[in-house]
Amino acid sequence: MAEQPAAKRSAAPPTTLNDLPQSLLIHTLSFLPILSAIETCYISRKWRNLWHSLPSLKFDITNFESNFYNSTVPEYHQRFAEFITQALLNRPTTIPLRDFGLNFFYSYEHRHRSLVTFFIRYPLDCNVDVVDLDFSVKNRSVKRLSLCRRELVIPCNDLIRFESIRVLEFYDVEIADESLSELIMRCQNHERLSLDDLRAGERKFRVISDSLKHLQLSQYFPMNEEERESSIEICTPNLSSINICHFYVANYSGDLSSVVEARVLLKQNLHYS
Repeated sequence: MAEQPAAKRSAAPPTTLNDLPQSLLIHTLSFLPILSAIETCYISRKWRNLWHSLPSLKFDITNFESNFYNSTVPEYHQRFAEFITQALLNRPTTIPLRDFGLNFFYSYEHRHRSLVTFFIRYPLDCNVDVVDLDFSVKNRSVKRLSLCRRELVIPCNDLIRFESIRVLEFYDVEIADESLSELIMRCQNHERLSLDDLRAGERKFRVISDSLKHLQLSQYFPMNEEERESSIEICTPNLSSINICHFYVANYSGDLSSVVEARVLLKQNLHYS
C-alpha cells in the first residue's frame, strides 16, 4: 500500500509546558526571583505547588520595589513581611531545602520582631545547609552575643556597628581571620571576649579594642604547616585579665602592660616538626 502524503498523516499532538518533566520545570523556576517563581506557578493548577520543590529560597526586599512602588515605607515593609510569612506557611518543612536567604529591613515594631523569629526558625526546621540572613539593622538592645557551632560571615559594610554588645562569646564557630578581626573592632563597647575552639582561617587575627577588659582564648591546635605560622596581635589598652588555655599560636604580640591577672595553660609535650 502506497505511503500517505505528508499532509494526510496524523499530526503528533503539540508539546506544551505541562508535558515537560517536573525536574525541568523546577530547574527553570530556579532562575527566577522567588516572587516571580511563585506567581508563575499560578498559571496552571498542575504547577500550583511546584515552587515548593525549589532547592533554594531567596527573599530579597530589594527585588520587590517594583511591586510595592505606590506604598509608604511602613506598608512596603509590612507587605513584604506578610508575603514571606504566607509563602513559608504554605510550604511544608518536610520538603528538602538546600539554602535559605533573607534580606529584610527590620523594624523594631512588635509584629516584625515576632515574624523575624519565625523567619529564622523556618530554615532550621528544614535542616538547610546554608542560611544567609541580612536584617539591615543597627541593634541597640543585645548585650551578650553567644554563638555555638555555626559558620559566620561578616558583611563588608563599614557602617555596621554593634554598640550595645558587652559580651562576645564564640564556641566552635567557623569564621575567617579577617572577619573575626573586623567583628571585634565593630563591637565598640564590649568588655569580655571569649574565643573557644575556632575553626577555619590560619589564626592570624587582631584583637583591637579600647573597651575590652577580659580576654579568654582556648582550644586551638594547629593542624598543618600554615597554621603553625599563626599569630595574634593584641591591642587592648584597658585589658585587665587574660586567660589562655591550650590556644597554640606561634606568635603573640601587643602591649599587655595593663593586665593585672593572667592565666596560661599549655601542654608541655606539644611539639612542632
